[in-house]
Amino acid sequence: MGLATLETRSQTLQEFAEKTIERAVEKGANEAQVITSYDEERRVTIENSQFSLANTTQTQGVHLGIHRRSQKGSASTNMVADDVIDVTVDAALDIAKYTLPDRFLNYLTPQDAPSGQTLPFLYRPQDQLPEVADLKDAMEEICEELIKDRRVCLERFDLSANRGTQGLFNSHGVKKSESQAMMSWSFVAMAQDGDDVVSGMDYHQGFSYDLAGFGQKGLMEAGIFREKILQNLKPIKCPSYKGLVLFSPRALEELFLDFVLFSMSGRQVMDGYSKWGQKVGQKVMSNLITIEDRPWEAEFMGATSYDADGAPTGNLMCIDKGELCTLTQDTYSAKKTGKPINGTAGGLFGVTLLPGNMPLTEIFGARETLLLVDRFSGNTDPITGSFSGVAKSSHLYRNGERQGAVKETMIAGNFFDMCDQVMGLSDVSENIEGRYQAPYCLFDGIDVTG
Repeated sequence: MGLATLETRSQTLQEFAEKTIERAVEKGANEAQVITSYDEERRVTIENSQFSLANTTQTQGVHLGIHRRSQKGSASTNMVADDVIDVTVDAALDIAKYTLPDRFLNYLTPQDAPSGQTLPFLYRPQDQLPEVADLKDAMEEICEELIKDRRVCLERFDLSANRGTQGLFNSHGVKKSESQAMMSWSFVAMAQDGDDVVSGMDYHQGFSYDLAGFGQKGLMEAGIFREKILQNLKPIKCPSYKGLVLFSPRALEELFLDFVLFSMSGRQVMDGYSKWGQKVGQKVMSNLITIEDRPWEAEFMGATSYDADGAPTGNLMCIDKGELCTLTQDTYSAKKTGKPINGTAGGLFGVTLLPGNMPLTEIFGARETLLLVDRFSGNTDPITGSFSGVAKSSHLYRNGERQGAVKETMIAGNFFDMCDQVMGLSDVSENIEGRYQAPYCLFDGIDVTG
């Protein structure tokens, strides 16, 4: 499908959305909103060192939401034709009849949703989706880098090219749309050295907004992933102790950042699940921690000019030297709690935990015995803050020297306790698969069971 067709598709979806909204209001909706999406994808897949899939797909969707007498209804369709408008509107209105009235339901007005920042890196009209044959050629090159050391056993490799457009339109006159093109890839692999020596399975995901020049980034990440897999061979037993544990940037997502995002969610505050509901402007953790949202940076897959409700996004200070600066709000939670919207409906889009000032070599030598946790598999409770599970792809350090990967080792702790036991942050940070940016973080008070 050509570029002009994609641009025409965006216009066609907007026209359909506006007709649907107009019809919904004519039939009695007090306000209506339509979210549209269209996506083209070309994908190739390798499984067990063999090409197993090569396809091209096109998908589209239209979701209508309406409020009538403070009752909410919704309906969706993947067809864009005049003869489905009444069917879709009637379905949403029928559902609304059976929902409880809620005076906090609302859609944004143009005053609350002005035009946001244009992000030209999301979509360059000159870029064409690579053909399937070109994707195969790129995949073979990256795959060769990945298995340059024949001890690496590739389980699966997906490479896809996507291009699409999204839109949000409502009966108050809000009109938002954004197009995006992206390459993405994922590896699943393990290492084997002889018949009996194997590592655990590991994975990696990556992306690029550069459809033509993504290959170099893919090659670099394949090489890094290969060496990480190989370091997991010949694991040793980890000693049991309670004390300092170093979390890699990858481990921080589930063991720290997910807890942060839950606790600062306006929805969780509204429902009484978050402990931070009354703590905006107060210290909630160590002054070593500063977290920002950076939704306009090309390093993040979630980069966007507007949030899930149509409000413009922007750089946002979330935690400043341990002090909670704001909560994430959508239109509903903001109205119910009496707080302003801040372009965070749907969550944060470019989570950035700022680095500290400790060199990694200094952190590795912080204690005679130190466990570096790179990945976690287990249970977390965002309400209590408790977590327990297995540290995977993790390594033992003694006096600053890596001793090797560890056999599956149990770790347990509590997020709220950890907030006050941040002992250091590395002076370097990593972007983890385009989802967030973070340094290595050293925490005290973690239970380790080898």
